[in-house]
Amino acid sequence: MSPRRTSVLLATALLGLLLIGPAPATAAGTTVNVWLTTTDDARGVNVTRGLQQQTPIAFTAGTGSGGQTITVNENTTYQTFEGGGASFTDTAAWLMNSSGALSQTTRDDTMRRLFDPDTGIGLSFVRNPMGSSGLARFGYTYGDVPAGQTDPGLANFTIAHDLADVVPLTKQAKQLNPALKLMGTPWTAPAWMKDNDNLAQGWLEAQYYRAYAAYGAPTVDDASIRNDPLFGGIAWHGYGGDVAQQTTVHNQYPWPHFGGCGTCTGLIPVHNGDSRHGQVDYTVEYYDMGHLTKFVRPGAVRIDSRNVAWRNPDGSKALIACNTTGSTWPGTPTSPTGPITGIGGKCLDVKDRSTADGAQLQLWDCGGTPNQQRVVSAARDVVNPAANKCLDATGQSSADGTRPQIWTCTGGSNQKWTVPV
Repeated sequence: MSPRRTSVLLATALLGLLLIGPAPATAAGTTVNVWLTTTDDARGVNVTRGLQQQTPIAFTAGTGSGGQTITVNENTTYQTFEGGGASFTDTAAWLMNSSGALSQTTRDDTMRRLFDPDTGIGLSFVRNPMGSSGLARFGYTYGDVPAGQTDPGLANFTIAHDLADVVPLTKQAKQLNPALKLMGTPWTAPAWMKDNDNLAQGWLEAQYYRAYAAYGAPTVDDASIRNDPLFGGIAWHGYGGDVAQQTTVHNQYPWPHFGGCGTCTGLIPVHNGDSRHGQVDYTVEYYDMGHLTKFVRPGAVRIDSRNVAWRNPDGSKALIACNTTGSTWPGTPTSPTGPITGIGGKCLDVKDRSTADGAQLQLWDCGGTPNQQRVVSAARDVVNPAANKCLDATGQSSADGTRPQIWTCTGGSNQKWTVPV
């Protein structure tokens, strides 16, 4: 098949990542590395396997069967990937740093898991608020002056408030991932630039356009004009607002949405002051983000696909697929060659890598090692090529509790198996 147009047979999963090396002359035989995230609840938030690496599989010639076919055409390219990530808001940075909730060891491990491209998920883009945001302990900007005063020359410009938490964590993130890019986004202009002299509501006055442009210019790699410029005070967040006024509005406009934001969740909740004080959770959003940022590098280009596919600067390709059906990952590759996997994503493994007759079998973390490989022959033998021995029912028994082992291939009925492929 053409090296530039490949059909990928993808077994369904909640969220899967196929990482394919630079294409050879033909795709058949190309090794595909697979990572999988699964959940076990209807909302899809309780992670049971988070970015768990599966045993590598290989493309085989033909159209495949029993799965979803995704066609990838890298002759058609789209946008370039600059990075993916999250934000250090005032509250998030404070919780992670100076609140005392986390020990230095836990904080460093959390930062590594967030930003390290090799041992973490490699977040490569941070969009930090320039001043306070909707997630801040109180309102502030980088250009505050006493009420009634102005500062068009920005003589009082300072990031002093963020030097305590936001800046040190951002610097640490940059050390962990030198490719990290930083965007600054103000939630508001300083109050003195606005027609109502208030951080909330109001409009930027024309006489301060130049000052506002200078306000964001020197700080970061990129800057946006502001967050949600046309939307301010149209609703109440769950953490503020007068209850009587909320009731009045609710009675008149009880639609369209009841309850809180179902998608306003962070990558990592930090426990502070509860029974799990000092611990960090890694949410499904963390793993979802990791399926992108760990494998798609800055400079990658999106390539044409029925799903989502990227080609990295080194030529490797990442295909991200999400299963929205009720099917589950079957635990076997699409070829009769490879490992046998089962509960917990574990591989059938010859204990201690033994090649002797009678060597025991066990479940073990998949590592792609020779003692975890199997070849299913046309005669229904399951052969471990490292030992050149067959999967065998001990003592030719068919009783419940019979232990499997490897044994010299005899062609006996206790070495015949039906393996779905």
